[in-house]
Amino acid sequence: NDNKTFQDNLKHNSASYDEKYSILLSKLEGIQEEKDHPRKQVVEIGVETLFRNRFKSFIEQYELRELHFHSQMRTKELEVQYHMARYEREKKNAEAEAAKARQLQEQVRTFTKTETELRNQLNVYVDKFKQVEDTLNNSNDLFLTFRKEMEEMSKKTKRLEKENETMKRKHEATNANIISMAEEREAMRTKTAEATKKTGKLISIIEQMQQQGRKVPPGMAATLESCYSDSGRLAAAVSNAGGLGVIGGFMYTPDQLREIVAELKAHLADPSLPFGVDLALPQIGGNARKTNHDYTGGKLDELIDITIESGAKLFVSAVGVPPKHVIDRLHDAGILIMNMVGHPKHAVKALDLGVDLICAQGGEGGGHTGDVANSVLIPAVVDVARKYRPKLLGGLPALVVAAGGIYGGRSLASSLMQGAAGVWVGTRFVASVEAGCSEEHKREVVSCGFDGTERTLVLSGRPLRMKTNDYIRGWHAQPERVKALCDSGTVPIEYDLEEGNEIDPPHLMGQ
Repeated sequence: NDNKTFQDNLKHNSASYDEKYSILLSKLEGIQEEKDHPRKQVVEIGVETLFRNRFKSFIEQYELRELHFHSQMRTKELEVQYHMARYEREKKNAEAEAAKARQLQEQVRTFTKTETELRNQLNVYVDKFKQVEDTLNNSNDLFLTFRKEMEEMSKKTKRLEKENETMKRKHEATNANIISMAEEREAMRTKTAEATKKTGKLISIIEQMQQQGRKVPPGMAATLESCYSDSGRLAAAVSNAGGLGVIGGFMYTPDQLREIVAELKAHLADPSLPFGVDLALPQIGGNARKTNHDYTGGKLDELIDITIESGAKLFVSAVGVPPKHVIDRLHDAGILIMNMVGHPKHAVKALDLGVDLICAQGGEGGGHTGDVANSVLIPAVVDVARKYRPKLLGGLPALVVAAGGIYGGRSLASSLMQGAAGVWVGTRFVASVEAGCSEEHKREVVSCGFDGTERTLVLSGRPLRMKTNDYIRGWHAQPERVKALCDSGTVPIEYDLEEGNEIDPPHLMGQ
């Protein structure tokens, strides 16, 4: 492009010089014509001299321009030659790079082919390795089998040696067992005689209490038939009225629980109405009270089976937390679990194990209870329960049911205002027609004032609220003796039974 532009400029300059030269020639011809006139010769001499000088100068400039033009042309030719040489060199470099690229492509194809061959060879080696590995595994299995057989043979040999030794001592052991069995039989005879004596005293006291129309206390639970009659009717009446009736299964045998559930169902107005079962499950051993007993008689799992089969909607655990496997079984059956507590820390323990509801029973409640008042306990337990989302409540917080001294609408309203979702009523229903309690018990509940009850350890070794009487006052006058008996694992009323002392068990009720 630069060469073309330069050539165009040269052509334009040449044309311009030619035109100027033509004009100059025309002027010269005109001057020559004027020279032909004599009168102008004198003047023209000076003009001719001037013209000669100018023409000479013009010729010199023209020659210089020609030289300059040829010089520029030579320079451009050299530049063209340089660029052509550079072009040829770059072309050769490009051809060399192309040849190198072709060589590299050929090498890549060679490497790819080699890689494919190596992969195929590797796959062959892998297959062979697997075959070798399988062979080694089979050999190892054979070796292990052989070693196992050898070990078994060694064990059999040792067993035969031991049997030889055992046979020598068998006669001596048999004689020792016979002697031990004789001693155990004698001990059993002694225990049976003591138990028969104790049972006779217990039955005598129970008969006296039944004649007086009193309920049998927990400490005399050898015969409980008179305690649970008609309690199914009361639970059914609560469910029929729109509540949720719960059977109080304290110390029930499996047969008794089946009977009471059947009675409840027989009195339900609608078979689909909900009901619950309440069992006392205190902690045994460890740092628990020494007077605690297994009130299920070792039949907890069977009682849970009956509860699940009965179709109960609620299971209530009193004076303790149910074992984890019981909670899991009840939840798997879709049964809600409520734990009765008398202190916020007990609510934490129960909720950590997975119960769905907490029954916060204040110290005003009848039967086993704590020492925290209803008005203090309920808000504290509600605050604890809000932190938990039980399994069967669909993501809702754990519910709290208020208990202890609930006797009317004002008690219900107060409990709801404190955050409870409902109330648990006990003593108030003792005086009902459906309750299976004695008429004397019902009359005492109706006549008892708010200051007529107190808590005692005398009846079960655990704090329990009842209507006080002279028998209880007599024990409360000697608190150190009560504590000593309980610390040793003896319930005071059972001590009186052992000693044949006269007893007058009070009626249980709340404030």
